[in-house]
Order: sequence, then structure tokens, then C-alpha cells
Amino acid sequence: MKNRAYTAQIPQLTIFDNLFWFFLFLYTDPGGYQFGYFNQNIYGNINFQDVIIVVLATIYFISPKINRSSNKIKSRFTILIILWLTYFLFVYGFQNNNSSTFPFFLLKNRLFFYNIFLVFFVSHFIQRNTRLFFTYLVLFSYIVFILYFTTILTGIELIPILDLERGFTEGRRLFLYSYSFMYWLIPLAIIVIFFKPKIKESKLLIIAGSLMIVLWILSITRRQLIITILYILIIALYSRKFYNLKIWISIKLAPVIIIPFIFIWFITPTYLQYTKQAFIESISIITTGKTSLGKEDTRFIFTQDNIRKQFQNNKAIGTGFDYKWSTMEGDREGFEAADYPFLSALAMFGIVGLLCFFPIYYFIYKRLFLLYKRIIQIGPYSIFPSTYDFMLFLLLLSVFTLELILYMNYFSPTSISRSYYFFIQTGFLLGLLQKTNIHYPYLTI
Repeated sequence: MKNRAYTAQIPQLTIFDNLFWFFLFLYTDPGGYQFGYFNQNIYGNINFQDVIIVVLATIYFISPKINRSSNKIKSRFTILIILWLTYFLFVYGFQNNNSSTFPFFLLKNRLFFYNIFLVFFVSHFIQRNTRLFFTYLVLFSYIVFILYFTTILTGIELIPILDLERGFTEGRRLFLYSYSFMYWLIPLAIIVIFFKPKIKESKLLIIAGSLMIVLWILSITRRQLIITILYILIIALYSRKFYNLKIWISIKLAPVIIIPFIFIWFITPTYLQYTKQAFIESISIITTGKTSLGKEDTRFIFTQDNIRKQFQNNKAIGTGFDYKWSTMEGDREGFEAADYPFLSALAMFGIVGLLCFFPIYYFIYKRLFLLYKRIIQIGPYSIFPSTYDFMLFLLLLSVFTLELILYMNYFSPTSISRSYYFFIQTGFLLGLLQKTNIHYPYLTI
């Protein structure tokens, strides 16, 4: 892989850059204070995200703009979003509503529109500076870690913790109400180990990855155990492609994985047994579709009866907007969008609706892998102005690849309106693509 120096001028940081990233992290509720203590509401139907999105929009519109030689990438994406929004508003929205109830539909789906705005806000500030994202990620993550472990070890509640039963064990699941961008700490730690980027946050990210494993152990989360293994495999394979590294280099991950288990052994050793049980359950579900006790896990094989019935009755354009998809009462009736994202997306929007959203997926993955191919050819630092941009690209490559593997979550951005991750990831990618588009117009992306 060749490397040529990147010589483009990087925009100077302003107070608006810091304010944007600070409030974006607040929007994602790191630690879950907004949800855990206030159920996300400030007053009446006004929640924290309603207020913070206005702050983010204000910062976006008054911040210094970047001179772009071309806006083709942004324009193409905007056309695809308009196509999807047309279906979302006038087919999905009006199917079970009329002019009098349509405002209720808009109110209940406003977070989806916020997600669309976030794509363009994030894209702009990634073009300005990527490093600040990593700076605030480390800052907020370590604040949450300190508060979480202090609460667990002392019993003094400094952060809201969701204490739940775990069916296949006698243990308690010690969840945070919201993890913000902390989901990405483990893949970032793996990336640092494999790619050895020269950034000052390297050691902090590795430690944070280990601490995140501790959090998943204490939450007895089967899904995250498997996802961690998948991240190791995905990033190991990409590192081999980039630098022809030997797969055995993954032995360097051993301390990151072993140290959390040693830590757990000292503070609460019973959770090691719970983790073992969770892993056994995960393997059983993946290989047989059933738990170790023989109970069928319908999330993998799409056999949830009510959702399948809704789809079969509305195959073309779906059920349209129905508030049951986002309520606890609806969950009890079988309208479980959070547990069955792909199946519920089919039922809610129908085949036509998902075909309208599919070009967005195609746009993202085509450009992601074209950029990946170009980086292999000429080197990352011929394309990106900083190591942080390459780090972010590797993160996106890993996360979007994982999402390709997790087929049961396809089209979750349509069925789970509160899920902002996909849209922020898309904003990250658009920002990186526009950087290459500005300074390297010969890239055929």
C-alpha cells in the first residue's frame, strides 16, 4: 500500500466546533441521566432532545462554512433522503391518519426527522475536525466509568443503573440507561492494537475498551459478547488486508480481554459464571436457534407470530403508522419493533417502503467500499488529512461490516425512530467522503 503526503489545509478550530461535539454527546445522553431520572422529559411533551437539537441546529447555521469545490456527494444523498421522506410522510404517515391526526404522527415521529438533520450537522463538523469527536468520546466515557464503578463498589448512587433479572442466571443485570457512543470503545481499542495509530488517545482508548468489557460482563449481555468476538475477527481481517499483518498478532489483544475478567474476579467473581452461562446460551442460539433449555429464539428466524401476521396482511405498503409499535402496551400485544427490527420494518413499511429506503443503504456501502479500495491502492494518508480521519474510517468500516452480518437488524433505522447511531455514522461517512471529494476530485466515488 502506497502512501503520499496529504497537503490540504485543515480548517482552524473555533468555539463552535467544541460546542457542537459537547452538545452532540449530550444529545445521546451519556450515562443515561436524562432517561433514568427524567424519562427524557423536561416539561410535558418536551424532552431533552427537542431542546438540544435546536442548540445543534443553531451552532450548525452560525458556524464557519467550508468552501467546497463540489457538493455532488451531499446532493445525491439528499435526493435519496427526499425519496424516502416522501414515502414516509405520504404513504406511511397518511395510511392510518387524516388531516386532523397527521400532526400527532409528526409529533410522535419527530426524532426520526432529528436523525436526518444529524446526518448533515455531523457531516459538516467532521469536515472541519475529526479529532474533537475522539477527545469528547474519551472525556465523557471516563466520566461515566468513574461514576458507574463508584456506584457499583460503594452503593452510593452517582449514576442511574437499571437493575434487571437475567432469566438464565441468578444474577442481576447492571445496565446503564444509555451508553451514548461508548458502544464503539471496544472496536476502537481493537483498531488501536492492530493499526498502531500515532494519536495521543491510544492508551486511553485501549483501557476504555477493557472497561467496556467489564460493563458488558456486569450487564450479562449475550449479544455484546458475540459482537466483541465479531469485531476482533472483522478488524483482524481488515488489518491483514491493509498491512499484510499476520492474524496471530491478535495475541496482543489478550491483556485487553483478560484484565477485565481478572478485575471481575476480584470484585464479584459470580459474574464470571454468569458470563460463561451467557456465552453457552449465545452459542446454542446461534447454532440451533434455541436456548440451552430448548426455548426457541424467534429473533434469528423471524417467527414472531403477530409481526409476521401484520406483514402478511399488508405486504405492499405495510401497516402504516401505528403508535403500538413504540409503546409498552404494544410490546405486550406483539408489536415488538425493538426486538425484531427487520421483521417490524417489513410489517410497518411493506416491501415498497423498504425498496424506497434501500438506495440509502446502497449509497452508503458502495461509497464505503470504494473508498476502502482506493485507500488500499494509494494509502490512507494520501486521502485523509489526519490519523483521526483514518481511525474514524476504520471504525465505520468495522461497524457497517458488522451491521451487514447482523441480518436481523436490517432496516432498523426505519423501524426504531430513537436509534440515532445509523444516521450519525452516515454523517461521519459523508463528512469523510466530502473531504476526499474536495481535495481529491479524481476519486470516482
